[in-house]
Amino acid sequence: MNANYPSIIVPLDGSAMAERAIPLAIAIAQRAHSHVVLVHVHDVGVFVANAPMMDSAVEDDRARDMGGAIRTIADRLARDTGLVVTAVVLRGPAAPSLVQHAIDHDVDLIVMTTHGRSGFGRAWFGSVAERVIHAATTAVLIVRASDLVHPDVTEPLFERVLLPIDREQSGAEAMQHARALGTAGRTTYTILTVVSAVPAMPPPYPSADMTVGDPDFEHREAQAMALLERIAVPARAAGAATDVRVLVHDQAAPAILAAAESTADLIVMPTHPRGAFSRALLGSVVDKVMRGATVPLLLFRASPEADAVP
Repeated sequence: MNANYPSIIVPLDGSAMAERAIPLAIAIAQRAHSHVVLVHVHDVGVFVANAPMMDSAVEDDRARDMGGAIRTIADRLARDTGLVVTAVVLRGPAAPSLVQHAIDHDVDLIVMTTHGRSGFGRAWFGSVAERVIHAATTAVLIVRASDLVHPDVTEPLFERVLLPIDREQSGAEAMQHARALGTAGRTTYTILTVVSAVPAMPPPYPSADMTVGDPDFEHREAQAMALLERIAVPARAAGAATDVRVLVHDQAAPAILAAAESTADLIVMPTHPRGAFSRALLGSVVDKVMRGATVPLLLFRASPEADAVP
């Protein structure tokens, strides 16, 4: 995993809403000296007998116009920032094309808004952003249209980062991503886990089978705290201000969202490949946090080691 983000892509669909992701991507790139690629996927939509139901010449003109428009934006950004900023136009279904482009070009980070043409109020399910998140092996930073960032490279992008974790290995990986987006001496990291009376995440999540009032509750809570402390130790040794919190709540997602409202301007969370536990994790906690978060959200695919069950 490379959490330094030397290569960043920003998907654009021609809408002003999608372009809201650009300032944050550029701000990250300025700190990491990244190569930024603006990507438009020209999706012709409905096919019949493997042929698009559109005039090919018209579609070629539209793709060419969009390519010219995003190249203009890229040239302006490169001139204003001194970064390497380029533009690419792809053809095909939007989400699969973006995911495959990221794989083929070893992209480290995708920065995108939660909506473009589909409109702010559209449900996550069925949206391009949701499909990218579920399919991507690349880290994805989700930006809401209302999110504000500091364009000044001398200012920290994020001063309070919340890391909800479910496993030790993915928690360590989350800290790497969080510190890549934080600023030394200016950012505080809060590692959090939720001890629930009703299991909200799959084993080996420390709160599994836990019931408030159980004689083993304090012991299990201590185990959860010990897990967080193990993750915090390397960050603290490197000088990062790091807190740990164990919350008692019947549902993980509402607890995470409530904590984020008061203590975070960025959430960093792992997702897991489809396998033994992915349905519970992706289909429940992560999806609910995605839909409810009011701050930027970084999601990354946890390494295979993080999915191993002891």
